[in-house]
Amino acid sequence: MTPAERYPALIAYILDRSTNYPTPGKWCDKLREDQAEASTGGLADVATQLAQAQADFGRYPYNRDMGTFLALPSKPGSDGDPVHGYYMAARVLDAYRLGEATRAAESLIRAGRPLRVAVAKDRKTGKPLRFATFVGPDQIRIDGNRVTLANGKRRGSLASNWSLETAIVKLAAALRTGLPYGEREAEGREAPASSRSGAQRNKATRAAP
Repeated sequence: MTPAERYPALIAYILDRSTNYPTPGKWCDKLREDQAEASTGGLADVATQLAQAQADFGRYPYNRDMGTFLALPSKPGSDGDPVHGYYMAARVLDAYRLGEATRAAESLIRAGRPLRVAVAKDRKTGKPLRFATFVGPDQIRIDGNRVTLANGKRRGSLASNWSLETAIVKLAAALRTGLPYGEREAEGREAPASSRSGAQRNKATRAAP
């Protein structure tokens, strides 16, 4: 099965954007439109097929390697880099994931799921010792490119070394599992319902030092 047969929407998108929006000015404008559409759930077939292709590739998806894997034409004058439609598809995937994670996090925030953030860690082990807890839309706000926190005793913001998308994904995971922000499920069990509800009742007054 060829890449075009396995990932039809993705390949069609890449070739269309590379052919019909050839100059940087045109394709940058179109990319902004595509990102806005993807952030609200549009272009799902393109995003999901690219995510699947990257998973099927099995290694870090460098642009040049993915171009070869997907049998894409090379960008003129480059040393094997794929046409710019692939770059556009990658940014569409980022916007799609960010939109999904944002909607999930906002739903969990409205449902009153508590967010625990480490405020002190063991110097030797790096394990969290104390937490601040934030609950609800008044204490957890997703404002454009920032996630701000304020519970009356503590305030701050969430960030990631990689991207806003990563920070929002980690926020949604923490709200969903009850684990502290940034802790992966593999590193600890999901917090039991009783402890989550207790944290929600106590909010930040007992969690914050």
